[in-house]
Amino acid sequence: MFNFFTINHKGGVNIYLGNLYNHITFATLTFTSLLLLFSCTSSKDIWNPNQEQKVTSSRSQIPQTTDKSKEIEPDWLYAFNPEFIVGYAHGKTINEAKQAVSRDIKTQIAKFLGEEVSILENTSTNNIITGRDNVFSREVFQFDQRFKSEFEKPVINFNPQNILDFYWTKTGSTAKYFIKYKSGPAEIEAIKIESRKREKKLQNFIDSLLNIDALNTIDDLQLRYAELKHLHRSSSHIKFLDSLRINNAILNIEHYFKNLEIKTLSEKQGVIRFILQSYGKKMRYSIKPEVIPPTGITIENISSQNGVWTINYSNPINIEGDMYIFYENSDFAIYRDVGIKKAEETDVERNENSKDINVEKVLVNCLDASIWDGDIREIEINVFINSNVLAEISSMELELISNDRGSKTFEFDNIIIIEKGKNQVSWVKSCDLPRMFLRSVHRCNIKLSYSQFDGVQNIKFESIPLTIKNL
Repeated sequence: MFNFFTINHKGGVNIYLGNLYNHITFATLTFTSLLLLFSCTSSKDIWNPNQEQKVTSSRSQIPQTTDKSKEIEPDWLYAFNPEFIVGYAHGKTINEAKQAVSRDIKTQIAKFLGEEVSILENTSTNNIITGRDNVFSREVFQFDQRFKSEFEKPVINFNPQNILDFYWTKTGSTAKYFIKYKSGPAEIEAIKIESRKREKKLQNFIDSLLNIDALNTIDDLQLRYAELKHLHRSSSHIKFLDSLRINNAILNIEHYFKNLEIKTLSEKQGVIRFILQSYGKKMRYSIKPEVIPPTGITIENISSQNGVWTINYSNPINIEGDMYIFYENSDFAIYRDVGIKKAEETDVERNENSKDINVEKVLVNCLDASIWDGDIREIEINVFINSNVLAEISSMELELISNDRGSKTFEFDNIIIIEKGKNQVSWVKSCDLPRMFLRSVHRCNIKLSYSQFDGVQNIKFESIPLTIKNL
């Protein structure tokens, strides 16, 4: 037996009597019990510190994937800041989306210069003997053709060192990648230089378009008119004063079109010569005119030389009438009636043609229009007839023929006496005609019945020139 003792803080001695034998006996029994417990347990359930350490080590090697590169979306993701660009792209994988972001950033830089740009990526693979693949990738910028030459040098680049931050997310089979990017000083300076070049080129281009006095053909005027309207409508980086100048140029060309006219130079039997002019200035035009001759007259040829148009026609039955010459397009519409005279007749020819009645032209006046849709409700029809005999017209049928919208027929059944020489037959008809229909009508067909001493005769006149007023 041993005695244990300690010295307390008061200098006294605390004596603990212990029975060493009892302690040894208790420890022995405890250890024996633990051995029996473990002997009743399978070997795999026995705790092994080395085994636990091995399992932990193997788990740490498994890559821990998440749906986002950061738990919270950064505040710059959808921000607008002149200090940086936010590039965005998506793809099936994170790497695919990441590769596409650089193209988006370069596209944004190109659009900063005011250009419409798209990027095509051409990739080709060549197999060589070693079994490796050489992949050649080339990005091609497609700019507006007018300014393409200004971008031959590689001004627009993507530098990974200028990446300020990035963020990606993946949901299912779609990955999105964002890059916060700031251009470097050299790149910014190159962009400024190109921007100044572009601004100067645009200014020169605008100045060249505004020089309308140098144009002497209607083709050039129409092309310039379309260019100016497109530039005025689509360009957002034009100076205010230049915008006013462009608008004035558009108005000047419209005045040219409004004052455009057909001027007849000569009217001989079988030949008509004319020019187009505006403000007294001869204007050349590559487009042939539309020509509607009177019934019985045939157009043989229409040609142009040095801005002078020549119409060759034949008049086999030697009639009189008006030839209708016109131009109609989206920019202007002009027309002119040219009188066709008979050739001198012999006495025999006069006797043979003594019963001829000829319709020269037709005039339609729009009298009333609907306040709701603008359609014409009432028209006045005037038919100009040249007759060699005294006759009585008992009925008349007028068919208005549109270029692309069908036809409309009106009937007149009052008895009218026509004298020798020029006559005008007029009547008013209610109708419901759209303005778009009437604007495309330039000719008509007429059937009439007239009686003389030897009975009733029916006659039809086709492609009679027609003029519609007050549309």
